[in-house]
Amino acid sequence: MSRILVIEDRDSLRKMLVKFLAGHEVLSAPSAEEAEPLLLHYPEIVLCDLKLPGISGIDFIRKTAPDFPETLFIMMTAFGDIPTAVEAMKAGAYEFLPKPLDLNHLSIVLKRAKEMLKLRRIAATESNTILVGESPAMRDTLKLASKVAPRDCSVLLSGESGTGKEVLSRWIHSHSTRRNNTFWAVNCAAIPETLLESELFGHEPGAFTGATRLKKGYFELADESTLFLDEIDKTSPVFQAKILRTVDTGEFYRLGGNMPLKSNARLIFATNRSLEELSSAANFRTDLFHRISVYTITLPPLRQRHQDIPLLARHFADQLGRQISGSPLSLPKSALQFLENYQWPGNVRELRNTIERWAILGINTTLPSSQGLHPDPGTHIDFEGKTHNKVLLELEKKLFVYQLEKHKGNKLAASRELEMNYKTFLSKLKKLGLEK
Repeated sequence: MSRILVIEDRDSLRKMLVKFLAGHEVLSAPSAEEAEPLLLHYPEIVLCDLKLPGISGIDFIRKTAPDFPETLFIMMTAFGDIPTAVEAMKAGAYEFLPKPLDLNHLSIVLKRAKEMLKLRRIAATESNTILVGESPAMRDTLKLASKVAPRDCSVLLSGESGTGKEVLSRWIHSHSTRRNNTFWAVNCAAIPETLLESELFGHEPGAFTGATRLKKGYFELADESTLFLDEIDKTSPVFQAKILRTVDTGEFYRLGGNMPLKSNARLIFATNRSLEELSSAANFRTDLFHRISVYTITLPPLRQRHQDIPLLARHFADQLGRQISGSPLSLPKSALQFLENYQWPGNVRELRNTIERWAILGINTTLPSSQGLHPDPGTHIDFEGKTHNKVLLELEKKLFVYQLEKHKGNKLAASRELEMNYKTFLSKLKKLGLEK
């Protein structure tokens, strides 16, 4: 079963497609604007009409496809000429379907798309499980992870934001007996509390307004595989009680359901805060903490892995350089000195983002002049006569501007990279005067 998003302004055709796709989890919208929030559900396939009210299908794909590399976009149109098909493919479409739709042809295209997604997942697992590091702290982490990986036990990964908890969870999965099954990852803080239960446990038809079809949750989808739950500390006590039951018994209920279901998913939890301190302060369920912390792996911050910085930098320079320009990014000595002298509060993620920025904009435009290179005038802030709050506000504004520019105005993608709830992100934009 795949999660498919249908974007079609004609009600009759949209309803027909939803009916035809029975057996899949189907989301639908009559316009690109209404479809954009549905991307938070991470559909695997998007069927998108070319002619839509407001933003066209091609513009929607052009805007969103780069930020959703795991999603395949299929364009539908009555204007089946070759130039339009070429334009759709350039925008990021996987396939081009002429109207009126041939449902047999659609079935074949969907089958090919699923096969492509499977191949992509295999490739992504191989590329996202590379752990770079020779420091004693990282060697200790990998030693413990290698002992835990072949066991079918729950694991708690602890560490500051950006230390690589999801990468390590993928590494554990790839070295487990479940390696041939799909790895599933969910950021609990990125999904509104009202949707989180449905996302993880699924729901029955009629469970709530708008729940017209049965939906399988991640616990069901990850059966016999691995489910990574990031930022588990951000969930509510009520939700934690439901997680505890599933951890203890393997049982769960779909929202609106009265029959218990079983899941043999291996659970890997992650947090950037001390669950022990949170549970002592009654901010996290003590019973759940003790249940999931039997095997705890703490990832060291990058400042404690100083000798790994040049290794990581060269790894990202090679990887991102090839992705962005087709060839590895060469790091001069001055750049490496800058990287080694910086404290990296954002850890490996911040280092990766820095290398990515260099690969896009050029190293000479982004290194400070103290390293013998020219500063980027867009990143400079004059501190003279400014209060602490005003400086922080300017820094925050520049961060938001940078993310919006990086994602070509795609607010949803920018909020995901900032690990911020989408509604909170929109509220911040308004506060910073960036909402158009």
